[in-house]
Amino acid sequence: MSTYEYECKQCGKTFEKVTTLADHEKHAKPACPKCGSHDVRQVPAAFQAVTAKKT
Repeated sequence: MSTYEYECKQCGKTFEKVTTLADHEKHAKPACPKCGSHDVRQVPAAFQAVTAKKT
């Protein structure tokens, strides 16, 4: 699962959507949770790598 960040062009709200890569490619424009608009743009998201702890 990946986290994608979006910004609504109508109301300016920034929100995240957690989805699989396959679903992201099928539904690239999610609805804004504040105003319901599909006029959104994807913005760069922070990246965090989780690795196994070395002993």
